[in-house]
Amino acid sequence: RRVRIRRAAGPPLQARQRVAAMTKKDDAAKAAANKADMERRIRAKVSCDKAAYSIQWRLLEGAVDEGTLSVAAQILQPHHYDDVETERALDGQCGNPRCAGKLPKPDGRSRGRYHFSVADKRVYDSEGLRRFCGIECARTSREYAAGLSVTALHLREGEAAVQRLL
Repeated sequence: RRVRIRRAAGPPLQARQRVAAMTKKDDAAKAAANKADMERRIRAKVSCDKAAYSIQWRLLEGAVDEGTLSVAAQILQPHHYDDVETERALDGQCGNPRCAGKLPKPDGRSRGRYHFSVADKRVYDSEGLRRFCGIECARTSREYAAGLSVTALHLREGEAAVQRLL
């Protein structure tokens, strides 16, 4: 009895080896391109994080002008600004970067969680108010924070816009 060996259908062995080699080269080129793209994105994210960090430090220095705040609004996210408010309050400054005022000294009596303003006919959460010298500073700071973009800077407008801001 003879056993017949069937040849696989398709191109000859040498042609299949050439195709496999070309596929490996293509895969290697794609991997290198993906790696370069990933490195570019990581570098953009790191540079944006550095920009946010440096503008946060500028906002901690005391009262800042509107120009600095407009640049900060383009770079910062709400959580960055919340960190600025908290750090300023820990330093004894008003949490609003526009204000040069100091935080009032605690008067020793226990404050409740809520503040009732008869003049404004509003109820304020005192936990957030303790970072500011007054209600007006808290209100303007909240309005500013509401205008900040929640999208990270390196994901917003593309690479050209990010480089313009940095």
